[in-house]
This record gives sequence, C-alpha cells and structure tokens, in this order.
Amino acid sequence: RLRPLVQAGGHQAERLVPVLAAWDLSVLVSSSSTRCVQTATPYAAATGRRLDLRDVLSEEDATPDGVRTVVDELLHVRGGSLVCTHRPVLPAVWDALGVEEVRLPPAGMLVVHHRKGRIVATEQQALD
Repeated sequence: RLRPLVQAGGHQAERLVPVLAAWDLSVLVSSSSTRCVQTATPYAAATGRRLDLRDVLSEEDATPDGVRTVVDELLHVRGGSLVCTHRPVLPAVWDALGVEEVRLPPAGMLVVHHRKGRIVATEQQALD
C-alpha cells in the first residue's frame, strides 16, 4: 500500500497530464495506495480537480462488488472520469464494465466511451 512509484513511473505520471487533458476528466477516482495516488496527482494538480481516494480500488481491499459499485457510479457521471487502480484489480474492472480483458502496459489505459450508462466504444492508449 505504501510502495511509491519508481523514478520512471513519476515521469510517466507527469507525461500523462496532457494525454488525460484531451478528455477533460472532471471526476478523478483512485486507489488509496501510494502508487496510484502518485500517478493521478499530477493531473489533479494541473486541473485543480479533487482526487477521490477509494480503498476498494486498492490491491489489498478490492472486491468484485466494491469495484462494480465504483464502475457503475462512474458510468452514470456526467462528463469524463478517471479510475486509477492496480494490475491485479483490473480483471474486476473489466468484468464490471462487461469488456474483454485488456493487458495494459505501465502508464497504459483503457478509454471507455459511454452514454447514459451504456458503453459505446473502448480504445487502448499507452505512452511511447
């Protein structure tokens, strides 16, 4: 839970800021674990948005029902949202979204386009 990002991860988090800005994300939800907080904080700081920390997205506390609750909530939020979690939690996220499992590289993301709680498209993004 307290393991920080390595130096390269910190640089990737900074490089994510302009990429994430393309979607004008207004709701930022992250695992409460240090690595996720450090990943999402540069974007939160750059935009002045509040980072909502959720234990239920951490490796230690994630449950399928807890993850599903967060995902369902965000599918009904107006505007864009960010979810930052951990590789071991991603299968629960994919299941909650009803999408095929995606293998993401470090600093990679799955962008989920949705309307009225229904997923209309997904796209995978990664930093070079």
